[in-house]
Amino acid sequence: MKKKVARVLSMVLVSGMLFSIAACNSEKKSKVVKISEDDPYFTDKTVVLYQPESTSDQVSVTNMIDLGDKFAVMLDIYLSPDDGMMGGAITTYSTDGHVVMESEAILTDNFEEDLESTDMDIDDTDVAANEEGDGDEYIDDESEGELEGELEGELEGELEDEFIDMDEGIYDEGIYDEGYEDEYYDDWSQYQKQILIFFDYDGNKLSEIDMSDKLSDPDAYFMSMTKDGKGNLLLCFQKDEYTEFSYKSSILLKTIDTEGQSVGQDIAIELGEYESAYSVDTDGEGHLIVQKWGERGGMLGIYDESGKLLFDIKPEGEYADFGGIYPINGELYVLLYQSDSMGVYKVDFEAKKLGAEIDASNLIISTPIITDDGVFLNKASGIYTYDLDTGKEEQVMSWNDTDINVAEAVHSSVLPISKDKILISQSYYYGTMSYYGYGAVDTEEEIEPLTLTVLDRAAKNPHAGKTIMTLGGLDIGYDSALTEQILKFNKSDKEFRIEIADYVDRLDASLLMNDIEDSYEKALIDLNQKLYLDIANGDGPDLLYTPYNPANMDRYIAKGLLVDFYELAKDDDSFAKENFLPNILTAFEVDGKLYEMPISFVLSGWSGPERLIGSRTGWTFDEFNQFVDGLPSDTIVFANRTQKTMLSELLSASLGKFLDYEKSQATFSSEDFYSILELAKTLGSPISENEMYDEGNYVDEWELMSKGKLAMSSAYVYSPAAIVDQNSMFAEPVTFVGYPSESKQGLLCSSNGHFSIISTSSNQDGAWRFIKSMIDEDFQNSLAKQGYGIPVRASSFEKHIEEAVKQYEQMYSMYGDMGGYGMGNYELTDEDIELYREIVSNATVREQTDAQIMAIINEEAPAFFTGQKTAQDVAAIIDNRVKTILSERS
Repeated sequence: MKKKVARVLSMVLVSGMLFSIAACNSEKKSKVVKISEDDPYFTDKTVVLYQPESTSDQVSVTNMIDLGDKFAVMLDIYLSPDDGMMGGAITTYSTDGHVVMESEAILTDNFEEDLESTDMDIDDTDVAANEEGDGDEYIDDESEGELEGELEGELEGELEDEFIDMDEGIYDEGIYDEGYEDEYYDDWSQYQKQILIFFDYDGNKLSEIDMSDKLSDPDAYFMSMTKDGKGNLLLCFQKDEYTEFSYKSSILLKTIDTEGQSVGQDIAIELGEYESAYSVDTDGEGHLIVQKWGERGGMLGIYDESGKLLFDIKPEGEYADFGGIYPINGELYVLLYQSDSMGVYKVDFEAKKLGAEIDASNLIISTPIITDDGVFLNKASGIYTYDLDTGKEEQVMSWNDTDINVAEAVHSSVLPISKDKILISQSYYYGTMSYYGYGAVDTEEEIEPLTLTVLDRAAKNPHAGKTIMTLGGLDIGYDSALTEQILKFNKSDKEFRIEIADYVDRLDASLLMNDIEDSYEKALIDLNQKLYLDIANGDGPDLLYTPYNPANMDRYIAKGLLVDFYELAKDDDSFAKENFLPNILTAFEVDGKLYEMPISFVLSGWSGPERLIGSRTGWTFDEFNQFVDGLPSDTIVFANRTQKTMLSELLSASLGKFLDYEKSQATFSSEDFYSILELAKTLGSPISENEMYDEGNYVDEWELMSKGKLAMSSAYVYSPAAIVDQNSMFAEPVTFVGYPSESKQGLLCSSNGHFSIISTSSNQDGAWRFIKSMIDEDFQNSLAKQGYGIPVRASSFEKHIEEAVKQYEQMYSMYGDMGGYGMGNYELTDEDIELYREIVSNATVREQTDAQIMAIINEEAPAFFTGQKTAQDVAAIIDNRVKTILSERS
């Protein structure tokens, strides 16, 4: 008994000490850290890999391989017509942008697929082909309807399985040519090229080879490139053969030396029927490793050097697939995806199967780079070596020690040459597209080149003397708009330099290995807790950035950990609330104080036919229940909505009313929460999110909409395009309405990113200076143009609307009355713009979330949904568990 009392007393004493320490830490100021000349820094040299001339060009870097004294880069280049649409001329360029050849476009061999990909409709086709012409003549208006009818009849009747018999030619935009196949393949290089470029380690181009000249079979297309284990490069091509009832592929392997000269004989590998390949690698032990896909999922083909099949490895489970091949130190490891898990396995060549799973979860969540020197990981914070045996990581360099865009580096192809030299290649160029939902090419946007950057460790850090200001959060190293602004700030500010602390790199990867549906949520909870504890203990960043993954800030506010922006800016003449959308800033206020500064936002709620919902913007729970009870008997309220999703949506508007962070109290035992549980149970499906899309469970929403039998759908409003989309999907005028609430609020406001300044930071002035650069006219106008959500600055909001209208008009001029994606075709009208303004102005409440508490609710609510417990019993359990969590946090 005495021992038990002593143990309890010691726990109380320790708890008191921890509370005192936390309280003291919340008052202390963070240490000021300055950069010294000896701190690491990498210079950067950037060279052009490829300069697109057209906004429709598509270029990707498929491989970057170290060859010992130089390195090779393979570019996969697709040159589409100059106007970005079907037809027109095709221009071929060298990698530096000089015109090589121009030719007439030969259009694709799958007419219906092209119609789908361009949102075209047979009824909207203005021009049809002249069957007896040579492809350059067009029929007159009188015959157009007749020929269109014939064409439509062919597509619906004679041409089964949605393809045109290649022996009968092709109709497309006035072109008909029975011999198009020969012309198409003769000009294949005008559509797609593979350019192999050799560089020295300083980024100087040594040579360039058009690999199209190396390929004798015009039907084959490039797949991948790897080293053959003998100092040469192995180029992998695939050829597909289709018949009416079968499909078969073959692989062609071509070896070249480091000067680009052919070595030995080409190797042909015939795959089985209905098998295709998507990568070929070598293990350094004389084996060719082919990732294949068959009728029952992924498989691994092990071949000898001559291309002879030794054996296939077919993992257990239907539709399992391989996600990566890792030849490391003479052994072969593979990443395997299965229906409910993923893992890394060693290949057992003797047993001809996969061995036991190994603990290599970090290989899965990071981008592995396999070189002769070992395994490297490209993470948000930099480049790391990775020991497969111990799972230990060691940082080679930090992106903070460079003056390059961190987000671009993380998404780039990276090749570590040594700890002092890193090569970075942008991975792709897909044209300058608009982001307003229309897929239009932004013809005014400058065409940037695809580049290669050489990083070299410098003897001295040029930023010595500047104060380090840390920006913390989750996934912030992947936000290109943010990291570009950080780069600009770091170059211009004379006093401060921002460094990123992306907590996503501290992820416990084991949380993601199983229980796929909830694993990501659990991982986010774990990371947010680590970030909160660091800040509460005085060891966190100066600024906190919350991107699209929302974190609950109420607990920070309750503990006095955040700065009030209004107080900070009260003497700053450059900041005035009236320059912003007032209702949006108000939505983020707490008791008249602003602890979170939103940069941009989107709105969420529900939408449905105006004839059913009326002209309302919000409703109470009683009004919503009356609406549901009054629907026609053949009308479904929601389709494909789980009970979990329904519960989450309903609580996103009202979670805060059940929580008191300051007092660590929870009040879910209330009639309001019982009503929410009942609604979620009634309107949602009891199956899981994964099961929802299984055959027999999924309901065709499009069909329901087309028949006017779907009452509600989720609505995400990010620009005026959302109005057109919803009207088009329902094929009738639509009402946008908020989730049920006591205040009958409109759509919820969710930030695309918001900042907070930590109250213990010694760099608050510098932090505010940076945040102001994110809400000034220049940056907010760039958001308006790029489409990264809705800007918070009032003048930029107007530009955002102007840009959306301009992009829509461009699409309308290209494709006609095709603004929407559904059954109806709707223009973007003045009435739509006015409705959009009203929807935005009616948003007065921000999304309320707390991932850890929602996890508890989602664990306990199914007991009510299945009838095992009453709503009162479930709410009482939730209250107790949430109170414990809130007490632990404090």
